[in-house]
Amino acid sequence: MKLTLNQKKAHDIERHIALTAGAGSGKTAVLVNRYLEILIKKKLRVGQVVAITFTEKAAAELRQRILCEIENRISDGRDVEKLIEIKGNMVSAQISTIHAFCSKILREHPIEAEVDIGFRIIDGIEQRISVRSAVKSVLETIAECPKDDPSRQRLAALLRIFGEKRLEQIIIKLFSRGYTIDRLSDEIYRLSDDQILSYWQKFVQDQLSQVIEKSFPIENWIDHLKTILIIAKGRDAKAVRDLVDKLDVNRNLQKNILILNQISDLVLTKDKKNIAKQNFFGRGTEIEGFENQVQFLVTAGQTVKMFPLINHDDRLLVGISRSLVEIYCRVRDHYDTRNAQQGVLDFDGILVKTKTLLQNQVIRNRLAQRYAYIMVDEYQDTNTLQYEILKPIISNFSTGNFFIVGDQKQSIYGFRDADVRVFQQTTNEILKYQEKNTSDFKWDERLLPSTQREKCGNLHLAENFRLLSNLIAFVNLLFERIMGYEL
Repeated sequence: MKLTLNQKKAHDIERHIALTAGAGSGKTAVLVNRYLEILIKKKLRVGQVVAITFTEKAAAELRQRILCEIENRISDGRDVEKLIEIKGNMVSAQISTIHAFCSKILREHPIEAEVDIGFRIIDGIEQRISVRSAVKSVLETIAECPKDDPSRQRLAALLRIFGEKRLEQIIIKLFSRGYTIDRLSDEIYRLSDDQILSYWQKFVQDQLSQVIEKSFPIENWIDHLKTILIIAKGRDAKAVRDLVDKLDVNRNLQKNILILNQISDLVLTKDKKNIAKQNFFGRGTEIEGFENQVQFLVTAGQTVKMFPLINHDDRLLVGISRSLVEIYCRVRDHYDTRNAQQGVLDFDGILVKTKTLLQNQVIRNRLAQRYAYIMVDEYQDTNTLQYEILKPIISNFSTGNFFIVGDQKQSIYGFRDADVRVFQQTTNEILKYQEKNTSDFKWDERLLPSTQREKCGNLHLAENFRLLSNLIAFVNLLFERIMGYEL
C-alpha cells in the first residue's frame, strides 16, 4: 500500500497523536498498520495494545483487517516469526468497544469495584423498563408522604407545571444524561439559589467574553460606533454616544459587556435582525458608504444578545430544576440499588463504576503498566466520561501512548451523549503536553517535513480516496468559510 505523507506520520509510535481523518482517508489502514508496528517494534504482547472502536461490528472488522494484514506480511516474508506469534494470540487481543473494555476491567477487580463478579449487562427494552419502574416507584413513594413534607410539596408543584406523563418523560430523559446530571448535582445544586444564579451569570459572561475577544474586540466596537455616530441622528443616537464614552479597552471586559448589551438594544431593531434605521440613524439618513460598520454592529449585536442576562424567570427556573434533580437522584439511587441486588449493570453504570475504580491508585498504576498503547477510533463520538476513564490509564499522558482518530464534522451521536468538544479538548491537551516536542517524523530513516503543530501531535489526513477530486474541491471551496478548515 502506497502511503501519503501524513499517513506515514500517523505511524509514529513515540508521541501521542490526535489524528483528524474523514471517511475515505485511509484511517483504518493506518490503525491496522500502526497496531502491528507497535507489537513488532516494541516487542509487546497482544494484550498490551488497546484498540477502542465505536461498535462491536467495527471491532470485528478491525480485528479481521489486522489478521488479513498479518497474512499478507507473512506471505511477503516480513517479520514472520513475530507475526505468527501475534496471529496465535489475536484471540486475546483487546480490540473492543469502550464498554467491553471497561467490563473486562471490572470483572478483574469486582471487590474493589463493588460489583458482582458475574454481573450481567442490560440494555435496550430491559433497561428502559427498569428505569420507568424506578420512576413510578419513587413518585408514588413521594406522593404518599404527609402533605406538609417538602418533597411532596415540590412534587406537587412539578405536577402542576408538567403533568404526570410529561414529568415522567423528563426524569427518564435525565437518565440519558446521567453522568452530567450527577456532576451538576454534586457541583452546582449543593449551592444556594443565589450562588447558582451567580454561577450561571459568570458562565454566560465568560463564554461571551471569549467570543468578544476573539471576534468582536472592544476597540473595533469603539471605532465602528464613533464612525457611524457621525451621521446618526435618531432619538437613540445620543444615548449610544454616552455609552460609547464609557467603553474602555482597559476596563474589565465583563463591565464592558454590560454596556455592549445596552448599545445592542439601541442600535438594533426589536427583533434584533437588522440595524434600527429610524430610532438610531434617524428617518432619511443616508448610510451608503457605511455598510461595513452597519454589518459589524448587526453581527456583533446579535452575538451579544444571544447570551442572556439573568432575570426573575431564571430564579424560578433554578427552583424547578433543583426539584427535578432531587427527584432524579432519588430515582437513580432506587434504580442502582435494584440493579445491585439483581447483579446487573447498564452501559452507563459500567463506565461510572470503572471511573470510580480508577481512583484507586494501585489499580490505576497496574493498568497503566499493562496497557502501553491505547488507540481510539471514531473519537468524535466519545464523551467526557469515557475520556476520564482512558486518561488516568495513560497517567495524564506521562506514561504509555495515546492515539485518537476521528472527524469532528462527522459527530452525529449527541442524542447518545457523545460530545464532539471532547475531541478538541483532548487534542489541545495533547498539544500542551508535547508543546516542546521538536522531534521529527521519520519513515525508512528519512525525515518527513512537518510543522511544529504536527510535531506536537496534531495530524490531519486531508486526502480522500473515495470522492472525485473536482467534486470535493467544489464542496471545500463552498463550505470553507462556513465550517472552517485547519490543517
